[in-house]
Amino acid sequence: MIQKNQVSDDVRNVFRRLAKYWKLYPVFLVVFIGLSYFYLKTKPYIHEMSAKLVVHVRERGVQDPSSFIPGSELFAGRNNFENSLLTIQASPIIREAISKFNTRIEYYKSTAFFKDEELYNSTPFKVVIDGSFPQLTGVYYNLEVLSKERYRLFIQKGSGGVYDFINQLFTSKVEGLEYSVYGEFGKPIESEYFKFTIFWEGETINEDENSYKFRILTDDQLVASYKSRLILEPANLNGTVINVSIRTGNPSKGMDFLQAFLETVIENNLERKNHIANSTIDYIDQLLESVSDSLKRAERTLQQYQSVRDVLDVSQSAERLYSELSKVRDQKQEFESQVDYLQYLSDQISRDDDYTEYSMSAVMALNNNSLSILMEEYIGLVGQRTRLIENQQTKSPLLSQVEGRISNLRKTIRENVRYALNIAEQDLRKTETRLAGIEEQIRKLPETQRNLQIFHRDFRLNDETYTYLMQKKAEAQIARASNLPDYEVFDPPSYSGLVSPKSKKITGFAVFLALLFSTMIALVYDNIYGKVKDEKDFLDLDEVSFLGEILHTRSLKKLLGDNQFSSQAESIRTLRSNLLAFCKDGNIQSSRSELILISSSVQGEGKTFTSYFLARSLSKLKKPTLLIELDLRRPRLVSAYAPELRKKSGLVNYVNGEVDLKSIIYPTSEEDFYIIPSGNMPSNPSEILESEKFREMLSEVKKHFDYVVLDSAPLIVADTRATIPLADAVLMVTRAGYTPLTVLKKTIHNMKEFKAKKVGLILNDVSLGLNRRYYNYKYGYRK
Repeated sequence: MIQKNQVSDDVRNVFRRLAKYWKLYPVFLVVFIGLSYFYLKTKPYIHEMSAKLVVHVRERGVQDPSSFIPGSELFAGRNNFENSLLTIQASPIIREAISKFNTRIEYYKSTAFFKDEELYNSTPFKVVIDGSFPQLTGVYYNLEVLSKERYRLFIQKGSGGVYDFINQLFTSKVEGLEYSVYGEFGKPIESEYFKFTIFWEGETINEDENSYKFRILTDDQLVASYKSRLILEPANLNGTVINVSIRTGNPSKGMDFLQAFLETVIENNLERKNHIANSTIDYIDQLLESVSDSLKRAERTLQQYQSVRDVLDVSQSAERLYSELSKVRDQKQEFESQVDYLQYLSDQISRDDDYTEYSMSAVMALNNNSLSILMEEYIGLVGQRTRLIENQQTKSPLLSQVEGRISNLRKTIRENVRYALNIAEQDLRKTETRLAGIEEQIRKLPETQRNLQIFHRDFRLNDETYTYLMQKKAEAQIARASNLPDYEVFDPPSYSGLVSPKSKKITGFAVFLALLFSTMIALVYDNIYGKVKDEKDFLDLDEVSFLGEILHTRSLKKLLGDNQFSSQAESIRTLRSNLLAFCKDGNIQSSRSELILISSSVQGEGKTFTSYFLARSLSKLKKPTLLIELDLRRPRLVSAYAPELRKKSGLVNYVNGEVDLKSIIYPTSEEDFYIIPSGNMPSNPSEILESEKFREMLSEVKKHFDYVVLDSAPLIVADTRATIPLADAVLMVTRAGYTPLTVLKKTIHNMKEFKAKKVGLILNDVSLGLNRRYYNYKYGYRK
């Protein structure tokens, strides 16, 4: 039995089998690396530019650092990181960013390996479209520059839409358009699908670089293109930093877009935050115009009254009454304003007004902190819902949550406004009662003094109102000037690297595929067409023993003669020693006669050569040895090694009863070495070998010879199978580089069915190289 460590030997066996086909590996490496090189040259380069954006989050209950600034309550709402991640990539923001740097036309230069390189701010020509004429968009226009004055424009199977830029809609669809025309630079070119003018701006024309492309895109197409390539993701789980990146074929273009996008995000956010402050300032300006006119009229009236009548200072009593009257009237006006503001706010909430310009200014005048907080939250939620709708997230669960919060918050505000309105109306009634009592006392004063106090009161009231409005306007302006955006560029746009194609990754994958394909082909070929190469090929064979190898010889002289010191003769002697241990079960001194059958899987493996020289070597031990030529269909033993026995009677003649056994046993020139030739060519070889007389013959010769060697036919012939059970040992001869592994394995597998007692393997025709561990295998031998 062949003993081995199962795992390590299996691995070594696989590598050994692969080593036989080592030439496949450089071939496939060259092929796959060449394919990867071609792929890298043809695939467009995709670059990535990135930046980091910090989101300043303000949650409820957290003090804003700018709250000390007058009017800071006008800052809009709280900011949420998750919402920011969704809303800053809204289509309106991307559209505005594109408008800052990009045109509707993209230019390309045709290069080698079927790859187009996008030109950005470096194109030698410029296309100016006629905005009043519908243009064919999304189609590549091919431009072949013939000279500085002429060009050829053509379209190959173009498919796109004709777009009206004035009305912003598609008018028709074009499929498979074929178009070609010659034109002159600087002159309009027109067809039913487009109208534009091409201007040449380059200095020279390079004959190797005279092929260009361009295409016209709509705003929606540009937005969709940039939106698909824009990547926004959190930098980490706990922070509020957003990684903003864009992937494009032109790094300069990507950098400009990323810069414009970040500027647009910050400007848009700051504009939204300043919206309430701007609305408040506009509202105060309207009030100031009215109050300013009233103040001028009161001032003129007071001056005219004092100049017409020489009015003295009123008595202390009148002064006190009029002072108190002015104070109470101010209170009444304040309470009336509160009632009006609260009623106005109640009407807005009842009408489901989503965004009012004056709500926060009205709440400011009430000095109601709880209501201010609720209104601030309400305006922030309305703004969040608006951004989600603009971002086309109408089916988002977040929008439903925001709608629910707005509805609940509106009810809470309505209840707070109703309660505040009741309190303000009660205060107003109390003030009116007190004011009526003071006016009754004033009526008793002299008419002139009373009128003078009225004019003074009107003037002071308008003056105080004007001063108050100017103060609030200044606070709103300070708030607007001091407002900061919720976003800050933490890391400015920079080049991150080449995203695709990854040359190292693709080359490594190509090497992997080359090795994989080479290995698969080698293993498949070896399993189907593999030949026996050395003794390691027998490791997978169970219940057989490897007895040795016979070296390749160019001349039989190295194996003949009394003094044999050649490596070939030594290999025969080694095989003999192993055979004796194999047949005698380790007891070489045993006197038991051995019947040894030598066969092969297929024809041409050196079976007869092995039988002759092995039997001859056994006779050298002074042991009578008989070699029987058992290949009755294609006998070669006598013709090759004992030509003197040609036309002699043999086995067939004996079985047919023509001669006796003693007469067919012929001695050779070697002592103790005898041969029984096959004799005449039989018409029925199987019947000869299956006959009882043949079996009796084998039993008889075993009594007189220590070793009986049978040179049988290959096992593909049915004749040999009947002889296998009679042999004490069966030796299978294989030939290096010749015997198919699959055939050998199948033959060994069938040995149990043939009832073989012992099976040994011999490797024939092994060429010994310079290094004993490595062999070169050749075919045949020479006489």
